[in-house]
Amino acid sequence: MELHRSERSFRRGAEHPERGATATEYAALLGLIAVVISVGIGLFGAALGTYFTTAATSIRTILGIP
Repeated sequence: MELHRSERSFRRGAEHPERGATATEYAALLGLIAVVISVGIGLFGAALGTYFTTAATSIRTILGIP
C-alpha cells in the first residue's frame, strides 16, 4: 500500500526527532541573551555614567576648560 506524502514525512520525522535546533529554540536563546544584556546595562549603566562623568571632569580640570 502506498503511503501518502504526509505520512512518509511524519514517519521520517519520528525516526530522527533530534535533528537540530528549531526556530523556537533560537528565539528562546535570543530572548535570554537580550535579558542578560538588559540586566547588565541596568546594573552597570549608572556606575559607568558616574565613571565617565568623573573622567570628563578630571580632563576638563587638567586642560583648564571650565
